[in-house]
Amino acid sequence: MIHFIYTDTLKANHVNTPRATRTLMVAAKSYGLDRLAQICHDILTNEKIDVRDANEASASTLVTDFAKMINDPDTADVRILISSENVTKIVYGHRYVLMRRSPILFGLIHSSVGGGLATVHIAGSYEGILRLILFVYTGMLTAEHNEQLMEDVEIARAYGVLDMVHRCECLFNVSIENSFELLEFSLRYGLQRLKQATLLELAKDRQAISEIMAKLVSLDSGILSELFDLIKEDQGVFAIIPRERVVAAHDYMDQTRRMILDHREKYLRDDIIKGITFSTVIGLTVTVICSVAFIRIFQLGHSFVVGINLAILLLMFFHFL
Repeated sequence: MIHFIYTDTLKANHVNTPRATRTLMVAAKSYGLDRLAQICHDILTNEKIDVRDANEASASTLVTDFAKMINDPDTADVRILISSENVTKIVYGHRYVLMRRSPILFGLIHSSVGGGLATVHIAGSYEGILRLILFVYTGMLTAEHNEQLMEDVEIARAYGVLDMVHRCECLFNVSIENSFELLEFSLRYGLQRLKQATLLELAKDRQAISEIMAKLVSLDSGILSELFDLIKEDQGVFAIIPRERVVAAHDYMDQTRRMILDHREKYLRDDIIKGITFSTVIGLTVTVICSVAFIRIFQLGHSFVVGINLAILLLMFFHFL
C-alpha cells in the first residue's frame, strides 16, 4: 500500500493471490485510497485483466495529489523566500522532494536544516521558480511561449534539474523569424535538439541564411558547414522538402557557397586597395622628406635626388608585394 501511495501503481507480486488482493482492497478502503481499492476490485472480478491493465483502467491522481502539496504550510517543512525587484514572496515545500530532485536545492536546504521549518533564500523570478517547483513535484511544464521556456531553461540549469531542460527544448516554437535568436540561445546553453530544429528551419529558406550570414559566422564558424550538411543529407532537409526539389536544394547550396566566396574576394580586394593607398601615402611622405634633406643638407643635384627617390619608391613597392 505504501508503494502505491508513492508511485500510484500496483505491482503484480502485491496481488498474486485472491486473498492478498482482498486484504489489500480492505486496507485501501480503510485509508481512503479509492483508486487502489478500485484496481483490486477490477482484478478480483475480472480474471482476464492483469495488473498493468488495471493500473491503466483507472485514472492516476498522483500528479494532482503532488501538485496540491505545493504551498501547503500545514505539511511543509521548507520555506522558500524568493526575492525579485525588492519584493519577497514565500513558497512552502517539502525538503525530501526538493532535495532529491535538485542538487543545488539539496545544498541550500541541507545547510539551513535545523529545528522546525528550514528557510531558503533564492533570488529570481517568482513565476519562474514556481514553475520549476511544479515540475520538480509533478513533471509538468506550464510555459506558454518561448520567452517562458527560455526562462525555464535558465532556471532549471541553474538548479541542476536537467530533465526539465531536455523537456523544455523540445517545446520551442521555431520559425524563420525567431530562428537566429533560438540558435544563439541553443549554442549558449548547449541545447542540441533546439539547435538542430533551428538549423532545419533555416535550411528551408535560402534568403534567410543570406540575410543573417555574417551573424551566423560570428556565432560559430561551423554553423554554415552544418547547414550545408543538412542540405546534402537525405534524412535532413530532404525529409521536409519533396524529392522533386532536391536539385533545387543542391543549386541553392552552390549559390550560397559562391556568395561566401564573393564576400571573401570583396573583403580581400578592399584590403589590397587600402594597403596600396597607405603604402603610396607613406612613400610620398618619405620621398618629400628625403628630397628636402638631400638638397639642403647634402646639397645634391635635383636629378640625383630624383633617382634616389625613385629607388626608395621601388623598394617600398616590392616590399609591399
